[in-house]
Amino acid sequence: MRLWLVILSLIISSQAPAESVWKGYTEEFPPFNFKKDSEIAGVSTEIIRSLFATEKISAQIVLLPWAEGFRRAQEEDHSFIFTISRKPEREKLFKWVGPILKDTFYLVALENSKIRPTSNPLDLRKYKVSGIKGDHPVEFLEHLGFKVQHIDDDVERYKLMRSGKLDLDIMTEVSQAAYEKLYQLKFKRITRLYKIDYFVAFNLKTSPLLVDRLNKNLRQFRKGKEFKEIYKRYTGSDSPQLY
Repeated sequence: MRLWLVILSLIISSQAPAESVWKGYTEEFPPFNFKKDSEIAGVSTEIIRSLFATEKISAQIVLLPWAEGFRRAQEEDHSFIFTISRKPEREKLFKWVGPILKDTFYLVALENSKIRPTSNPLDLRKYKVSGIKGDHPVEFLEHLGFKVQHIDDDVERYKLMRSGKLDLDIMTEVSQAAYEKLYQLKFKRITRLYKIDYFVAFNLKTSPLLVDRLNKNLRQFRKGKEFKEIYKRYTGSDSPQLY
């Protein structure tokens, strides 16, 4: 009898989920993810925390330069990165949850810039453009022949724009208002680049069952009141861009 109890306890312990603290990597990208009063806040951040709470998963979220977080999410077990676009060249690097939201990338200039809006991004290749190394819109522009200055620090980038040493920056439709408020600047959109889907990308060793549950929970979450409340709190808009 005692032997059977030992065997039964071993079976139960082998089936119990391991308690692991997940590590989430992201960059400074308001209103989706950013540091606020020593905490990481934002639309994407709160959505992820809600999804994890449903699964009773603990997560530590860390702000890092994009390229560093991208590398760590591939190398470390129980890790993920957000807010990230799902592109063909990234497809096999992660397991994907989303989309969370959709957005649109633009090239922008300061409001008083003499650069005129255009429907053709190629018209702007002569201008000085900045962006974050490893970020997808930077790679997109470089593929079009732009010589993009890699400047990860937002403060430095906008300081250079104010001084006239940079002409254009990469901005999204949803993030523009947040950056204008944060840096006390006004931007105008010069050209539209492309629409984007935002995801959470998990390390390849992540259980497919967990990924499936998170995707299912996310679909339900997007239909609920809490999702719209989170979006409005960070953007001021009642109309999140959904699918």
